[in-house]
Amino acid sequence: MFDYTIAPINALITPTGGDWVTQAIANLDTILLDHSQCERKAAGVALNLIFRYPSSTK
Repeated sequence: MFDYTIAPINALITPTGGDWVTQAIANLDTILLDHSQCERKAAGVALNLIFRYPSSTK
C-alpha cells in the first residue's frame, strides 16, 4: 500500500531500562487507564477546537 518507510524517532537520550519495563508490565492496568484518560482529554480538546472554529478548513 505504501512505498516508503518512516525513519525511527530516537527522542530518548538513553535506552529504557529493563526495570521500567518490568514495572510497566506489572502495572499495565494503571498505564492503560492513564493513557485512556489522556486520549479522552485530547479528544475533548479536538472537539472544542472544531466547535470554536467551525469555518476553519485547516
